[in-house]
Amino acid sequence: HGFIEKTDELSIVVVNYLCRQLEIEPLSYVPSFDARRQDPQYKGIIARYLGYHAFSDYEKTQLEAWLVNKLKESVMKKEALKAEALDYLTSRQVIFPPAITLGRLIGKVIKSA
Repeated sequence: HGFIEKTDELSIVVVNYLCRQLEIEPLSYVPSFDARRQDPQYKGIIARYLGYHAFSDYEKTQLEAWLVNKLKESVMKKEALKAEALDYLTSRQVIFPPAITLGRLIGKVIKSA
């Protein structure tokens, strides 16, 4: 997850359009729509279609280096740094890691600065 933070706010029209483009079963035809909407398989297919990729070890290393450089430029609070990190990941079309993972990485960078 990450590139779509609140899937419950997505329009069924948008989701089903993407499903048609990806040639997968539209969600409105599935009895448990909410359960399918949260299905990681669907999220992964849609993410790849939109050009997003996983938060890999490489992306983690790149983000960490970028955060270190950000802190060298100016002192930032953790929340501001988190917002900057999410913008950075979005610009690189990286699916956001779990909040705990990102929080730990930011905490590590702040401690080492």
